[in-house]
Amino acid sequence: MCVVWRVKSLHALRMVLLKRFAALALAALVELALSGAMLAWLRFPRLADLVTTAYGWTLVLKSGVLLGVIVLVALTRSIQQKYRERWWLIELLALASILVLAGLLVSLPPPLQ
Repeated sequence: MCVVWRVKSLHALRMVLLKRFAALALAALVELALSGAMLAWLRFPRLADLVTTAYGWTLVLKSGVLLGVIVLVALTRSIQQKYRERWWLIELLALASILVLAGLLVSLPPPLQ
């Protein structure tokens, strides 16, 4: 089975699509981060709740993993293409862990107000 994405004659089109997707993905990431920060501000009556509740620790961990993914993506952009192929699995596992942590956040009670 031929993978169309790897066809060499489509390289120019692939680069255009990647640039468009990157801009859209960055806008979505900024929107999610801002809405998440606003929701956290509304949910946590005290800043200390971030480290004294399971909900707060899970949110801190999720935010840290997301920050790690952003740093990892920024680093892999500067790595040569032949070495970049090895990093996708690490990015995938980190993003999957963010989904698991988001699921955990849904099941935990938020701090009392």
